[in-house]
Amino acid sequence: MGLTLAVVVVTLPAGVEADECLLKPKKPVKISGALCGIVVSVDNGDRLEGADVTLRDAAGVLVTSVNADANAGFKFPPLPKGKYQIEVSGFSFYMRDVELTSSDATCKQPVFVYPGLTYCSGGYVGGKWDYKRFPDGPPAPNPKNQ
Repeated sequence: MGLTLAVVVVTLPAGVEADECLLKPKKPVKISGALCGIVVSVDNGDRLEGADVTLRDAAGVLVTSVNADANAGFKFPPLPKGKYQIEVSGFSFYMRDVELTSSDATCKQPVFVYPGLTYCSGGYVGGKWDYKRFPDGPPAPNPKNQ
């Protein structure tokens, strides 16, 4: 009886470590008006009430920080036009870029911020609800907080 040994070779793109994930880059979400939205966990679809939402400029410099309300909603004060990065304390993102195309105090176009527990869980910012990932639609607001 002969013993056969099979060897499997996995080739990763140059510069990629074995424990890294490969996620397609997304374009920044373009927003007209105030930067506002809802924070929802990409890992389970829950609203993240009280989340610490931070905004940095394109160079990574802290601009401002707000806390999500009881229904996970947030709104930053009026900001100048430009490119920004959204972060949520304790979570990871692979795409967190937004671009303000007009400076206004009115929330005209809320975004969905989907932070993940790990980079590879795919935390990102979206201009609309992600029905592919969460086909049942957005989680209902907490009625006791209405």
